[in-house]
Amino acid sequence: MTITTLKLSAPITAHGDPMTALNLRHATGRDIRECGLPYRLDSEGGIIIDSRAAHRMIAQLAAVPPSSIDQLSGPDWNNAAQAVLTMVAGQQVAAVEAALAEALGSAAGD
Repeated sequence: MTITTLKLSAPITAHGDPMTALNLRHATGRDIRECGLPYRLDSEGGIIIDSRAAHRMIAQLAAVPPSSIDQLSGPDWNNAAQAVLTMVAGQQVAAVEAALAEALGSAAGD
C-alpha cells in the first residue's frame, strides 16, 4: 500500500509518543464511507475542503487519534488536508486547479 509522508513543522503526540511526521496510507472507499468526503463542490465547480471530514480522514489514514490531529499547526493541518483531498478527488482537483490557473491568466491579461 502506498504511503504519503508529511514532515511536520512541530511535533505532535500520538499514542503517548512524539511524532515529527505523519504517514498517510491512501484512502479507500471504506474510509470515504466512514469519514465522509473531505471536500464538496461549490455552485461554480470549485472545491471546498470539508474540515470535519478531512480531520477524521487524516486521523484514520495516519492511524492516530483525532486528538493528535488537533495538535497540528495550521500549516501542517492544511498540508495534510491537501494530501487527503488529492488522494480522494484526484482528477477533479487537477481540473479545478487548471481552470483556476486559466481564469487567473485571463484576468492578468485583461
